[in-house]
Amino acid sequence: MLTTSGPGLINAVCGVATAQADRDPVVAITGQVPRTMRFKSYHQNLDTVGLFTPITKSSVGIDEPETIPEILANAFRVAARPRPGAVHVSVPSDVSRAAVEAQPLLPADPAPGADADDFRPTLERALALKAPAVIEIAVDYRENLPLVQPMRLRAVD
Repeated sequence: MLTTSGPGLINAVCGVATAQADRDPVVAITGQVPRTMRFKSYHQNLDTVGLFTPITKSSVGIDEPETIPEILANAFRVAARPRPGAVHVSVPSDVSRAAVEAQPLLPADPAPGADADDFRPTLERALALKAPAVIEIAVDYRENLPLVQPMRLRAVD
């Protein structure tokens, strides 16, 4: 789930709390004010990490653009295992617009049915984009084994 700061993340709170209570694996990525405005009285400035901490397995903020791949890979791992639940990642707007040299990380232990080569073309296209991207995946549960496949790549403004 991807939301804006302010009203977008406030509207996500109930759904995230429900996902956590129902043990549904959800990663909520919310916008946040620029890092320079974080501790000032500023429009739509909330302690998002603190807000989501009691209703998620993990709630973290990204402070440096180079840590994005590691934090997001960890968020999806934590949401799925060992007991599924909700994870929150707060991304300040200046971090989301920053140039990043880091390479995307593939999960160390992909889900059964997922093959790293299935994701390679999608990741290569994402790296070629000039704007941030969201990779949508489909998870098909058959016989309790998740089959994960990349579905679509979208540029994000």
